[in-house]
Amino acid sequence: MKKISNPNMNKYIISFLIYTITLFGVLGFIFEKVKVDSWTNYYTIFASGAAIFLLIVCNLSEFKWKNIRKVPLILSLISILWIIISSFFGIRFGIEALKGIVNYSCLLVLAFVIMNISLSKEDIEFIFKSIFISFFICMMVGIFQYFSGINLIQYSNFLYPGILGRINSTFFIATILDKYIVLIEILLIYYLIKQPKMQLQLLLVLSGIGVGLTFSRGGQLAFVFFIMIFLFLTIWKKQYSNIIAIFITLIIMYLIPGVSLSFQSGLNFIYNKIDVPSNLRIDITFINELYKKVSNNDNNSSNDNENIDNDNSGNQSTGEEANKDKNTDEKDDIVKEETNDKSYNEDVFGDDLSVLSREKYKAVGLQIIKDYPIFGIGVGNYSYLYNNQNFDKFISDQSVLEDLDEIRYPHNGFIQVAAEMGYIGLTFFCLTLLSYIYYVDYKKDKLKLFTEFLLFVALVLASYTETVFNCKQYIFLFVIFISFLSCKSTKIIENKKN
Repeated sequence: MKKISNPNMNKYIISFLIYTITLFGVLGFIFEKVKVDSWTNYYTIFASGAAIFLLIVCNLSEFKWKNIRKVPLILSLISILWIIISSFFGIRFGIEALKGIVNYSCLLVLAFVIMNISLSKEDIEFIFKSIFISFFICMMVGIFQYFSGINLIQYSNFLYPGILGRINSTFFIATILDKYIVLIEILLIYYLIKQPKMQLQLLLVLSGIGVGLTFSRGGQLAFVFFIMIFLFLTIWKKQYSNIIAIFITLIIMYLIPGVSLSFQSGLNFIYNKIDVPSNLRIDITFINELYKKVSNNDNNSSNDNENIDNDNSGNQSTGEEANKDKNTDEKDDIVKEETNDKSYNEDVFGDDLSVLSREKYKAVGLQIIKDYPIFGIGVGNYSYLYNNQNFDKFISDQSVLEDLDEIRYPHNGFIQVAAEMGYIGLTFFCLTLLSYIYYVDYKKDKLKLFTEFLLFVALVLASYTETVFNCKQYIFLFVIFISFLSCKSTKIIENKKN
């Protein structure tokens, strides 16, 4: 076995990257959240660039031509080259295109560098520990946010009666936090199947609470989907402590006020998509009927007191009107905020409006792909069109713009990538990410190969409702996890002379 160059530096660099990218958003509890999100984007690129440089310097021998993994290298180079070409052949080459080139290049190079370094078993354990500790802190921040109300998203409370609001913790929006939780859930499943531990089982329960408090339908459905796969595996392996942990997680999730309503909303969407007969549809919202009764009793008492106060004090707005005004103001604020390559989730404005709006945004994206199938409009230029709201100047079929006062991101990662890079760019980008799986030693660890597959499934599911490829905090963590699982494994041999 060969010696690893500076093995401790490898694990510290990767762990530091994971900690800081995950938790940088905690500054949003001190400074303005929109600004912190912008800082997070810049920091992610800067920190990843520094990590690339340090990892290469610490592992020079790994990057000799005979040692590097050539398939991801070739695909990465082709992808980056095509991204540059598409930018010049797109609708314009501006600052947005330049940012896009830097972002995607940094993402692909970081993944390539991590998967080419060698890590010992001890290093791998250390990095996994960093992933789980940073996740634990993130969930604690989210739970604190839920009960303290600090930065809590409250404009969706009317949708799911009984909730205090939606958490986003150290992430910018709840519908990205939930997708990060699903990634961690899959890594927890990998570890728990290998060796059930109470600490990790408690983290699984915590992940269920966290994804519940986001009140994101897509994230909750994905979470339950993967936990059902986990349940099947644990029954097959007769891991009874894991089975208990799974049921505790699901029960606690279900008992959170409002979760049954948001989950039912997601189920209804699936029912309508695949046309499930009404007699086969399941209603799981009965627990919220109990919460409603308790809530109505409390409201009746408070309304009686309020009426007395109003009689004594004269002209005053009712609590219902005040809450309505507050929700309206917060909804208007979030709509007006700059997205900075983020896709906002409209599911908080109601099921019908959400589905309708998303389909219209997707239709605009699909029309762009139809008009620019080869090179796309150029990487980053979806932001240019969104910021200037000048889609009509670059789209041939104006009918897709009807009834849209403001056109947003397509809420689909693959549609946005294809719109910006064309079909060729999307194909090479996806092939590059998939090439990392090729180097997993499935003979020694079949479960690791299965875990990488599940991570890609999670990415696909996340991309259906969000433009996750443009959410740096999420996509950079994803490629770190994927490339880390694919890296070379080597035992450390101590040099007696040293």
